[in-house]
Amino acid sequence: MMTPEDQALALMSLTDRAAIRELVDRYAKVFDDRSFTAMLPTLFVPDSEIQLPPGGHHGLEGMDDFHKDVMRPFGPTQHLFTNTLVDTDDDRATFQANTHVTHTVLKDDSTADDNNLFLAGGVLAGVAVRTSFGWRFQSVTLEAIWRQGDFGPPAQ
Repeated sequence: MMTPEDQALALMSLTDRAAIRELVDRYAKVFDDRSFTAMLPTLFVPDSEIQLPPGGHHGLEGMDDFHKDVMRPFGPTQHLFTNTLVDTDDDRATFQANTHVTHTVLKDDSTADDNNLFLAGGVLAGVAVRTSFGWRFQSVTLEAIWRQGDFGPPAQ
């Protein structure tokens, strides 16, 4: 039988892992609804590091523009981040999630081309830290494992 202290620790561990999984899910949603300016400050600490296939960025300042540039070639998208694994150690946690993303590529006239899809699968991994506002990303890396389709030159 678990002691009350063990029960409290187990509950905290479950709560922390659920909060970090939600953080990962909210990050996926940000790509699809393009709410970069409003939402990124609620997901990342000010001195965070991010590395996506087109490049990297440090800090919250300009992070919204970095994400906008990454998504510029695409119309509607669907980002699925799943099988999220979380390991907590007090106020720090590591996480890893599988990703499967579908992008509609924009035509030259900036309309979505439903017949031109760019698909990719990968692994999102990083570190989250507990802050006074809840869990936030300290570092995030997205490694593409496979790609299908072509959307032209990488984002600048």
